[in-house]
Amino acid sequence: MDCPKGDSDVEVVMKANGFNFTQETVNDLKEVISRVRKGLGSKFCLSTSTVSKVISQMSIMQKETHKIEKQEIIELIKIHAGTIDNGVMKRIDKMLEVSSETH
Repeated sequence: MDCPKGDSDVEVVMKANGFNFTQETVNDLKEVISRVRKGLGSKFCLSTSTVSKVISQMSIMQKETHKIEKQEIIELIKIHAGTIDNGVMKRIDKMLEVSSETH
């Protein structure tokens, strides 16, 4: 099975689970997912399962606290990526221009 490309599974996961976010949040999520997948290529798969976990956590955050910031989406992706490979995390940070001081 091939790793998903782009962000086409974001809408599918949201609709299948009845999640609703602002358009700005959806755009941020799609942008981050697409950039990570493009940047990692075949080196690491950011699966639909990971996207689903991130979206589920975003839904909880939205209900409990606030609007979801792009940096929070990035951190959720890293938390739910399913790897402790420091190389993958560094590549994600570099792709998304996140300094290691923000962790």
